[in-house]
Amino acid sequence: MESEEFMKQFQDMIDGIADELEMMYNLQETLRSYYAATVADLPAPGDDGYEALNDAEKENIQAVRKFAYDYGYESSDCVVCDFVRNALDVTYETNLRDKEITSVTLTLTTGGPHIELRIEGDKGIIEGWWGDAHLTKNVYSYNYIGYDICEQIFDYVKEIASE
Repeated sequence: MESEEFMKQFQDMIDGIADELEMMYNLQETLRSYYAATVADLPAPGDDGYEALNDAEKENIQAVRKFAYDYGYESSDCVVCDFVRNALDVTYETNLRDKEITSVTLTLTTGGPHIELRIEGDKGIIEGWWGDAHLTKNVYSYNYIGYDICEQIFDYVKEIASE
């Protein structure tokens, strides 16, 4: 039986990936709303119009900027593309009848723990194994953002698989 501290650490890792997916969505939406190609194009203190933003907008931009720098997305013009490219492995399953991709699996960590993001139909699941411990988190039930970002990941893998 795994210790309570071990299981909390493992759960925190799974939750951290779900939080990263949510912040990826927030980053994309913030870039879109300011017509910015990358984080560097977002309004910053000293820029024209920055002071006219309300506190919530400024806080969001700062949170997005911090996330982008912490996770290496600061110069990214396609966060989903970078997330997929940074995965340790990407696999997909196809239906033999119509050759359509039915599921996508991204291996995010290995060795301890082994964590995957599996997207299948209307389900996005973060699944992890560490020794005898096994945890899952349904990304779609986490919030609506999980559904949107998983759908984008699935579509991107379909796009590159068809090339």
